[in-house]
Amino acid sequence: MSTHDMLPQALEPLSFPLHGSRLIEGMGRVVRVNPPGVAGRAAGMGIEFQFADAAERRESERTVEKLLVDQLGEHIAEKLLGKKMED
Repeated sequence: MSTHDMLPQALEPLSFPLHGSRLIEGMGRVVRVNPPGVAGRAAGMGIEFQFADAAERRESERTVEKLLVDQLGEHIAEKLLGKKMED
């Protein structure tokens, strides 16, 4: 996630819209931080999402997969995800 406003490295509630898609809400933990001002690296952080159960995880995965296919096409989405897309 590209940002200059870093979150603490603790479990936090998160909420953000995906490009033209539904709002993604859930819990997440910051697992990597690239602070602003480091040459050659964009400021931002890596987020690891925490899901209540397997169904919630799969629903979020489907949303992201659909977004990838819609924005990049099925072939590139499959290459990025390392799997064939479901019908």
